[in-house]
Amino acid sequence: MIIDDDADDREIFGEAVRQVDPELRLVSCESGDAAFTLLLKGAVKPDFVFLDMNMPGMNGRQCLIKFRAHAELHDVPVIIYTTSNRMEDAEEVKRIGAVAFLTKPTSMEELKQAIAFTLQRKWDKIQPYYSMVKGGRLKI
Repeated sequence: MIIDDDADDREIFGEAVRQVDPELRLVSCESGDAAFTLLLKGAVKPDFVFLDMNMPGMNGRQCLIKFRAHAELHDVPVIIYTTSNRMEDAEEVKRIGAVAFLTKPTSMEELKQAIAFTLQRKWDKIQPYYSMVKGGRLKI
């Protein structure tokens, strides 16, 4: 699942997913509210969520907190997918429960690599220069 208010970013992300594995099913939502409408109806339970941090309405932080508060969703790995490259943002979302912090890549190859690492649950490889590792420490 990708939750991002930017339609172009959702489209690019979808293309990258198709290139990584055409058999994958991607659910795209333009807001946290739209995502929770689907999730709480039981219409879908994602294996992973890529979550934009800066969205109108329910922002990524609020959405992540809501994920962690719901028993049926608290174990879904959430990767923050954002334009931010601030260490403070990465540390904050890690404390809230994100498994990784990914500054939106500038190339399709980087995005595909991040998606491939996600499928392998290699959280520390998603963004090698700025990724979270077990224990809450940041590796730069």
